[in-house]
Amino acid sequence: MEQLRTVLPNIEVYSKQTAGVDLEEKPPTPGLKYRHYSPTASLILYEGPAAVMRARVEQDASKLVAEGKSVGLILTSGLPVSPSMSSLKTINLGGDEDRPLEVAKGLFAALRSFDDMGVHVILMEGVSEQNEGLAVMNRARKAASSVICL
Repeated sequence: MEQLRTVLPNIEVYSKQTAGVDLEEKPPTPGLKYRHYSPTASLILYEGPAAVMRARVEQDASKLVAEGKSVGLILTSGLPVSPSMSSLKTINLGGDEDRPLEVAKGLFAALRSFDDMGVHVILMEGVSEQNEGLAVMNRARKAASSVICL
């Protein structure tokens, strides 16, 4: 993003903070309006501090497994996986929520992998919306069945 600002210093980037009602109702490009690739499984996206997200992911994963659901995890925070989650199908996309480019490189491949595995629900930790993280979160939100803000 910083490189883009050197060429286009006044560029405006669409985000949930800058979007108004007009932009939501009449987006200037189709990419802002339509859902993009969404997995067959339900994708639940978590937003918030890393430790809070991880605790909620663990809680929700335990509940879903108890209901007999197959659960996939997309991790980004770099926090260690607890023993209660070690048996779940897990894809770690970079190990650091502050490295969104690593997450971006593997996001759709991870979603497709979970589709191939036949999981029922995918739980994904969000990333910081700084730089490339803004695009990552935009795509993740469009693919998500629900977003949990913590």
